[in-house]
Amino acid sequence: MPWSASRSFRPPRIQHKLLRLVITQAGARSAEELQADITVRDIVEDLCRAMGLSSKSVHVLGTEALTQHPVFRGVDCDRIKDIEGFVRRTPCLQADCNATCPHCKLAELLEERFDGDFSQGLRDAIDRSSLQRLTRPAGSFRFQQVLHPCDVDLEEYVVVSTVSMQATDLNEMGETPKGAAGAAIRELMKLLQDLCEGASTASSETTLHVVALKAGKNPAKPGESLSWSVKEVMAGEKRCLQSAEPVKLEDALQQQGGRTAKIDCYVKCGLLERSMEDAPRFYELTNVIRCGYDPGNSLVHPVTPEVDFLHVVEKDMRKYSGPHPKAMKLAKRLWEHSAYLAQRSIDVEKHLAVLQALKPIFGGWPAQLAQVAAHAETLRDMLSRTSLHREALNDIPCLSESLRRLQVQLKLEGPGREAAMDGSACIEDVLTRLQRIQTGCHELAGERVGSCIEASPGCAGGLRGACGGQLVRQLAELQAPHRRALRALWDFPSDHPPVGAQVAMNMKTGSGQERPSKSLYVCSWNVLNRHYMKFIEEDLQGLKGSRLQQISAEQRAQEIVDAVMEMLCHESHPKAVLCLQECWSELLDLLEPELLAEGYGMLCTGTDRSQKNQEAIIFDKTFLALRDFRCYPYASEPKKVVAVALFHWLGEAGDDGQLRVITTHLPGRPYGPARREFCDCVAGLVKEDCGSVPTLLAGDLNFPQEAIGPLLRQTGQLTEVHFAAIPYPTNICDASWLPKRIDSIASLSPAHLLKVKALEADNVLSGLQRHMDLLCYRCLGLDSPSGAAAADEETGGSGLRPQVPSEAPSQEAARVRGIRAAQFRRTRGTQELAAAKAGAEPGDVRATGSGDHILGG
Repeated sequence: MPWSASRSFRPPRIQHKLLRLVITQAGARSAEELQADITVRDIVEDLCRAMGLSSKSVHVLGTEALTQHPVFRGVDCDRIKDIEGFVRRTPCLQADCNATCPHCKLAELLEERFDGDFSQGLRDAIDRSSLQRLTRPAGSFRFQQVLHPCDVDLEEYVVVSTVSMQATDLNEMGETPKGAAGAAIRELMKLLQDLCEGASTASSETTLHVVALKAGKNPAKPGESLSWSVKEVMAGEKRCLQSAEPVKLEDALQQQGGRTAKIDCYVKCGLLERSMEDAPRFYELTNVIRCGYDPGNSLVHPVTPEVDFLHVVEKDMRKYSGPHPKAMKLAKRLWEHSAYLAQRSIDVEKHLAVLQALKPIFGGWPAQLAQVAAHAETLRDMLSRTSLHREALNDIPCLSESLRRLQVQLKLEGPGREAAMDGSACIEDVLTRLQRIQTGCHELAGERVGSCIEASPGCAGGLRGACGGQLVRQLAELQAPHRRALRALWDFPSDHPPVGAQVAMNMKTGSGQERPSKSLYVCSWNVLNRHYMKFIEEDLQGLKGSRLQQISAEQRAQEIVDAVMEMLCHESHPKAVLCLQECWSELLDLLEPELLAEGYGMLCTGTDRSQKNQEAIIFDKTFLALRDFRCYPYASEPKKVVAVALFHWLGEAGDDGQLRVITTHLPGRPYGPARREFCDCVAGLVKEDCGSVPTLLAGDLNFPQEAIGPLLRQTGQLTEVHFAAIPYPTNICDASWLPKRIDSIASLSPAHLLKVKALEADNVLSGLQRHMDLLCYRCLGLDSPSGAAAADEETGGSGLRPQVPSEAPSQEAARVRGIRAAQFRRTRGTQELAAAKAGAEPGDVRATGSGDHILGG
C-alpha cells in the first residue's frame, strides 16, 4: 500500500515466520470425511495461492519437528507442555519472557475472539445473516480486551463464481468487464434474496429480524443509501416518490460506493459463551457486503472498489473527534488504528503505549454504561423505525435489570466515586422513565405506542450523555504518547478560542402571518481571567511557556479588547451579540469606552465593577434594544450566575421580534450539582414560553454538549435543544486524545422559530483558523492539515511552527472599526426613529422582581 512521506516506515527484517493455522470443520460432514477430502497440505497450497506465495517455501511441521526448528533455538521445549499455547502467548519464543517484551505484550493485548467464544445464539444469528459460513465479527468486537461490545458488525467479501452461470450470462461476461460485473451482481442478488427469505423463516431458538437492506443511492436524501424492506428485496424492485419508474435492486447493487450492500438486523441473544451476566436481549447486527467474481481462473475481479482499512479508520477518528464527538467510538477506532500498525511492526513501542492506555477504558463502568445505552438505542429504533413494538416493549425489563445491576456496582465503586455517583443518578432517572414507559405502554394501542416512542429517546440520550461525558473526561486526561504539549506554539491571548453562529429567527406580522426571517451573528468567548493564570503556571494544559506567560497582563488585556472589537466589526460577519466569560474589572474598564464609541451596549453580571470574575453580554444597539436583564446565582457557587437578557429587534412592534440570550460560565467541578442547577434554572425561566420567545444559549458550559443536552431535555424538560456544530475544539488539554468542545451556542426553541448554524473559525475572528489548525488532529497522531506539512522538519514532525507576534491583526481591527463607526453614525438617526415607533427608547430597560441586577443599557 502507498505510504505518505510523513509516515515513518521501517521495512521488516528477513527472518523466519511461524504461521499458525486453525482448521475448523465447516458443513455437516463428519471428521473422518473431512480428513479424507482435505489435508493440511491442501490448505497450505490454497493459502499460498491466495497470498501469492510459493508453497515450496512453506513447510508443514509437526510438534516434534517444530521444536527442532531454528526459531526454537535456546528454548527448553521439554519443560513446555503446550507448545501451541506457548507460541500463541509468547511470540518472542523466550520462555523466561513472561510478557515483558513488546511483542509478547502486544500479543496479550490483541488476543482475538473466535467462533468458540461466541454464544450459541450469536453463532446461529451470524450464520443466518451472512452469505458465507463461519463469518466472524469485525471491528473492535473481535478483541478480547473489549469486554462490553455494544453491537455486532459483520463484513464479508463475497467472491461469486461465474463458472456455473447461465450461458446468456457467460456470453454477456465475455463482451465487456461491465457485463461481467453485472452477471456477478445478478448472482449476488439471488444470494441476498435467499438470505432474506431464509433468515425470516428459519426455525431456531434465536430471534432474528431482518429489517432492511441498504443498497444504492437515495434520490430523496443525497448522500444516504436507499433502504429496502424484505418484501422489496424479494420483489427485486422498489418504488420511490421521486422516480416514475421503480428502482431495480440489480441496478442499486451496482451503484459504486464503499460497499455493495448492508443488511440491518435485530437479534435477541447473549453474546459470549462464558459470560455469566450476558442474558439474551436485543442487539443490532449489521453485515456490510462487498463483492467480486472469479471467472474460473482463480483470479478475483473486484466489483466493489477496494477499501483502504487505515484510511477508513483515520476518517472515523476525525469524525468521532469532530463537532459531535463520540468518545467510545473514538476510543475503539484509536485501538484499531494502533493495533493495525503495531501488528505490522510500525512504531511498535508508540502504539503499544496507546493500547495499554486504552485498555482500562474498555473494562470500566463507562464502557458497561455505553453497552446498556446501546441497548436502549436499539429498543428506541425498534419502536420508532419498525413494527417490532411488542418485541421491544417485552425487552424493557431486561434493560431495567441491566441498569439495576450496574447501579449496584457503581455504589460499591472506590476510585472515582464522584463520577460513579453521577452515573448512578442518571441510571435512577432512566429507571423511573422506563417504569413510566412500561406502565403507559402495556397495551399496544396506537396512542400508547406513540407515547413509548416519544419517551424512549430520553432514556437512550440520558444514558449516552452520562457515559459520553465521563469518557470524554477520561480521554482528555490520558496522555497521548505520540504528541507533545503546545507550549510556545500557542500565541492566542486565551486558552479558549471564541465560537460563533448564525442565528435565524422567523418573524410574524401582528395577524400571525409569517414574514422573511431575520438573521444575525452571535459569538461567545472565555477570555481567561488574569486571576486564573496560576493554572497556566502549573502547566495543567501544556501551555507553560506560551505567549500567555510572556506578555504582561496589560498587553494581554489590550489584545483581548482588539479581538473583541474585530469580532464585532468583522467585515463579512459583524456580530450583534457577544457573550464573554471570565472578565475582570481592568478588562471591562478598558473595553467599555471602545464599545460606547462604536454604539454597543454592555451588560455585566457583577454586583459592582470591582468583582474579580464576571460575565458580560455585549449587544449592537443598531439592531437590538434591551428590555430586561437578570442574574440568577448558583446555589452551590453563589459568585457565579446564569445571566438572562431579553432584547427586542428595533422596528418590530409589540412582542414580535423578541430575542432572549442566556449566558453562563458553568462551575467546572466535574461531578458537582452545578449542571442540574443550571438546567433547573433554565427550565424555570424559559420552558413556558421558549416556543414563542426565541431563546439562545451561549457560554462556557465546562462540559461537552453530550453531557448537557440530555440534562436540558430531561431535567429541564425542554423538548427541543439544538446545538450549533462548532467545527473545532474550544479548550486545550495537555496532549489529550479528545480535545474538549465545552464552549457552546444552542437554540432552546423549536427549529421553526430559531435556527443556529456554526461559523467557521475565520468568520468568527480573522486569522483564527491558523490557531485551530494546532488543535484539531494533532492529538490523534494523524497527518497535519494541508499546508502545514512543510513545517514538519523544522518542528520535529509536529507539523507546527512557532508564530511570531504580528501587529497586522490590530491594524486590520482598527481599519474595520473605522468603517463600522462611520456606518453607525450614518444610521443612528434612522435607528432611533425605529425605536421610537416600537414604543421604547434604545436604552430603555424594563425590570421586575427584587434582587435582580439591572446593569448597562
